[in-house]
Amino acid sequence: MNTQYQPKPVRLLWEAEPDSGWTDDYFDGLLVRDNGALYYYEGNPWLAVVEPTETAGLYRIDGADLQLTSKKPLKEIFRMLSGMSALDYLLKVMPDVMMPDEMPI
Repeated sequence: MNTQYQPKPVRLLWEAEPDSGWTDDYFDGLLVRDNGALYYYEGNPWLAVVEPTETAGLYRIDGADLQLTSKKPLKEIFRMLSGMSALDYLLKVMPDVMMPDEMPI
C-alpha cells in the first residue's frame, strides 16, 4: 500500500529524437510518484513515466505517456490518482504494453 504522496511541482523535458526535425519541449507538471508525473499538453492532462535528470527539479519523459480525458485541474487529478494502488501498476506497465490513445478518469 502507498504512503500518502504529496504533489511536487516539477519541470518535464520531452526530448526530440535526433534528426527528427522536432525540438525538445518543456512542460510544468506534478510528480505523482518517483517515476510518474502529470502535465498538460494541448489542453489535455497526460500521465507520463519520468526519470530525474542531473538538473534539480527537471525530469525527462521516459517514452511512455497516456492522455487522460478530464477537464479537472492537475492537483485534483493528482488527488484522484494518488490513492489508487493501480497507479503504481499502470506506471510499471505503460512502457511495455499497448495502451489506449486516451483514458477517461
